[in-house]
This record gives sequence, C-alpha cells and structure tokens, in this order.
Amino acid sequence: MRVAIIANPASGRGRARELLAPLSCAIQRAGFAVTVFQTSRAGEGREAVAALGAEVDAFVGIGGDGTINEICSGNLTHRRPIAFLPLGTANLLARELSLPWHIPGVAHTLALGRTRTIDLLRVTQGTQERWSVALASAGLDAEIVAQLSAARRGRIHVLSYAWPICTQLLRYRPRPLAVTLDGVRLAGAPTYCLVTHIRYYSGPFVVAPHASPTSGELTVCLIDAASRTRAMAIAGRVFASALRPGVDVAFHTGRRVEVAIDGAPGAAQPIQIDGDPAGVTPFACEVVPGAMPFFVADRRAPPG
Repeated sequence: MRVAIIANPASGRGRARELLAPLSCAIQRAGFAVTVFQTSRAGEGREAVAALGAEVDAFVGIGGDGTINEICSGNLTHRRPIAFLPLGTANLLARELSLPWHIPGVAHTLALGRTRTIDLLRVTQGTQERWSVALASAGLDAEIVAQLSAARRGRIHVLSYAWPICTQLLRYRPRPLAVTLDGVRLAGAPTYCLVTHIRYYSGPFVVAPHASPTSGELTVCLIDAASRTRAMAIAGRVFASALRPGVDVAFHTGRRVEVAIDGAPGAAQPIQIDGDPAGVTPFACEVVPGAMPFFVADRRAPPG
C-alpha cells in the first residue's frame, strides 16, 4: 500500500517538521511505502494531493484544519482514505472523529484499515467554489480571522487571536444578515451565522451538540448580538460550551443555506471557512453527503 504524507511544517509551532521523520518511519514499519510532501504556501497541499491521487492508496496529513481542508479539496476525484495527525490550533475535525493525536495511533489506524465516510460542505460565492470540512461563518469571528490573516507574521497560536479579538470587539458594528435555508427565508435578522456539520467550535467548545458529519444535513446556528455587551456575553458562553438554545442561539437544519447582508444590495461582510479567511458575503453552502473517507481509530489503538 502506497501512502503520501502531506505536511504543513509550520503547524504546531514547528513540531510538524520535527515529527515528520518519526511519523514516516512508523508508517513504513507498519508495512507501507511512503512519499513525503511538505507545503510552503497556501493551496500547495491541494495541488499535491490532486497530482498524487492516481499514484497512492491513501493520504496522511500532519497539520491543522486548514491542512485537512486542502487534502480533502484535492482528493475529490480519487477519494483516497485519509489519516491525520492533528497539530493545529483548533483541530475541529480531529475532535469530531476522535482521531488519534500521536504517531503510534496514526500508524495503527492505517494498519487497521477501518474507514468512516463523512459529508463535506460546498461553499459557493458567485462562480467560485470552495470546500469545508467543518464550518463556515459570517460575523464577528470572520472579522477576527480576516484581521489575524492580514497581520500574520509566521506561526499562529492561541494568543495570536488576543489582539484581533480585542480590536474587533472595540470596532463592533453588527450587520443584520438575511439567511435562506432550503429556499425559505428564516425569521429575524441575525448578526452572526455559523454553518456547520460538527459539534465543535474553536477547539474543544461544543456549539452545535446535535450536528453530525454523517447526517447528510448541515446545521445553521443564528445569533442576534445587536450590542457589544451582548456579543461579549454570548462569546463567554460559547467558550464555556453553554449556549442556550432559543435564548442565545437558534438552530436550524437543512441541506443548503444562503447568507447575505440584509437589506443592503452590494454590501459585504467577511466570511471564514475552517478558520481561514474566505472572501465576503454573499455565499451559499450546501452539504455533500458521503464525500470523503477517513481512517478512524478504535479502542485498541496503542498509547502515545
């Protein structure tokens, strides 16, 4: 079996580069032939996966949610199963799928050969198409991600978000959104819209407890935070995994959602996909069931 490792060497504050050789050796000891590719710019992982798809039987990623996104985006034609060593800031999909967080576990999942096929989210903005493995949103967090990306110098860690969060809260000017789900305009004019198919948000925090990447549906989370005070209060409950349905957030499920600024033709607001900036509204997002296979662990996985 031929395996290609796609690594973002900057992930994990540079730990990805240090762990690449031990990961490769562990996979080879498990009986696989290994090819290694290290990315040096955005989009390169997607291009490498698309080029290697016909030559390998599986992919192993090492990095964060952005790396998983690129591997999946490049793997749409060949749909090779994916294993992953999470080293990012949030690691949302790894948490959702209970993927192993250590090298022996990754090698074990490959040897075990057990896979789980998950849905992906297809995001369209005009004629442009992107893919999401976890979530997309418009609102305060997308503003924060946009500022962080614009000022980024080197590696990102949790504290990198502190200044953008403070800045965007001070500048907070909520814009009401028009949200249409499966052709029906949802009531109200929320100031924040999260489209997801996983439970987790920004790391270990549970925001959409009933979402599932195998349900064939997406979950739309709408929040109306018309003031800075309310936005800060709701953010606190997000990071306590304590959002109150019907009070802080309204949940809806469906297959396709469209999001735009309400009552302002031509107006735009930043959006983010899987923690990376992804242009501006309007956008549409639809679930694509059973789009991507992942190697998954079991209880017999060896300890790290």
